Amino acid sequence: MHNQKRTDWREHYTHVLFEANAEKLQMGIEAAHKAVQQRICELWDVEPADIRELCELASASYFLGLLSTITEQNHKAKGPIYSTVKPAEGRT
Repeated sequence: MHNQKRTDWREHYTHVLFEANAEKLQMGIEAAHKAVQQRICELWDVEPADIRELCELASASYFLGLLSTITEQNHKAKGPIYSTVKPAEGRT
């Protein structure tokens, strides 16, 4: 069962990285982040700590946060960045 929990967070994380549906992406990010945080808590009191997995979890947590920020910015922009530029006045 120990290995199953390891796989669980990795599966969530990998799924998010390849999610093409923008509507499902944010929910996937939240589920993956929760799985990563849960695994960190599980490893917190384990002696000796699995340093390699903790580094993987730290990286996953960082990139999930980054992906979440990018997703939120894209949602707020409601389209390509260049579409928010106003045309110069006097031009038709």
